[in-house]
Amino acid sequence: MNRSKPLIVIAGATGVGKTELSHQIALKLNGEIISADSRQVYRYMDIGTAKPPQSLCRELPYHLLDVVDPDESWTVANFKEEAEKVIAQIHARGKIPFLVGGTGLYIKILTSGLFPSPSPSPALRQKLFQQATQFGSIYLYDKLIQIDKEKANQLNPNDTRRIIRALEVFYQTGIPISQLQKEKTKKVNYNLVMFCLNKDRNQLYHQINERVARMIKQGLVDEVSNLLKMGYNENLISMEAVGYRQIIGYLKGDSNLNDAIEMIKQQTRNFAKRQLTWFKAEKRFIWISPEDKDKIFKFIEDVR
Repeated sequence: MNRSKPLIVIAGATGVGKTELSHQIALKLNGEIISADSRQVYRYMDIGTAKPPQSLCRELPYHLLDVVDPDESWTVANFKEEAEKVIAQIHARGKIPFLVGGTGLYIKILTSGLFPSPSPSPALRQKLFQQATQFGSIYLYDKLIQIDKEKANQLNPNDTRRIIRALEVFYQTGIPISQLQKEKTKKVNYNLVMFCLNKDRNQLYHQINERVARMIKQGLVDEVSNLLKMGYNENLISMEAVGYRQIIGYLKGDSNLNDAIEMIKQQTRNFAKRQLTWFKAEKRFIWISPEDKDKIFKFIEDVR
């Protein structure tokens, strides 16, 4: 018998209905929800990231929402560390943790493990960026080929950020990052049940369009305007999210509101397509319709 503790994953593309379904199931099965969304960690960004409404948060605990300010650093490693703490606390309370969201990398590292790479070195990183500026990214790429050809073959020669990180890890550890990723990955010990919600593509796109329209009615323009007034500028990683950068363009006069809305709809649909491609590569998912709640309950009962 598998004595490891349960972790229920409910993933899926944006707009497919993860929030409502996971809330209903977690409420019925004495669960708590952990957000696996890389944008919902930011404070003050509520409408554009489709955070669960306060009415749901009052009914059961939600975790890893509003963790950092929009100008603060938040990494995949941060997510893994904090999520593992929360999962342990939920288990200690005798409840079931539900990992819910559409950020595939968050789900992958929590269910497959993450190699223990060293913390960033600001001085080393600055030095490497200076070399990239002076000699070009191909200069650093050639260095990476010499020390870690396998990793270099996985990267675009112009992907300066990832090239620098690979070099940084090697210079700090003396071990190629590709080797660390293979040999030093920590295994997880959860009794996993992983669902990916899915529905007809045309229906999903229709729901995405409707959701964008609701965001505008709920005050997305004011939310973005207030963020800019608070000093959170357009160059922040948080503000590059779909919805925010298009509204910033509108507020700067680069487009009218209707065009900005249509761009949000189109780019959200494109994002959903990329999410589905990512999730299809994960063979552990049980693909299921959001309407098939009874089937989901049955699968979960087997791991409780």
